[in-house]
Amino acid sequence: MLKISLIIFSGLIIVLTACAGTLDTAPKPSVEEKGANEPAVQAAKQALADELSIDVSEIQVVEYEKVQWRDSCLGVDVKGQMCLEVITPGYKIILEVNGKQYEAHTDQDGKVVRFTEQPTTE
Repeated sequence: MLKISLIIFSGLIIVLTACAGTLDTAPKPSVEEKGANEPAVQAAKQALADELSIDVSEIQVVEYEKVQWRDSCLGVDVKGQMCLEVITPGYKIILEVNGKQYEAHTDQDGKVVRFTEQPTTE
């Protein structure tokens, strides 16, 4: 019985040692790199570039996350506009230009982009 226990214990040690060598030490991609292929992120960057009359390359992605908006207005109240109360999948995206951050709300594929505040160059 002792021999079997030692064999099992030794086998576990070997397996655990082998697994320890497979840790991923590669650098993690930045938020910008991860968002580069998300159509909604690209649409938000383009919309902000258009609003500020700047080149898209001047905009950094600070963070983005998938969300479920509570309405068709993507959680952004627009005076005089009616919004359907329907769950709308999309993204909350934080962009930055020259130290100033802008929050964009999009639908899932980026066809609709709304900013929580009107972007200005101030």
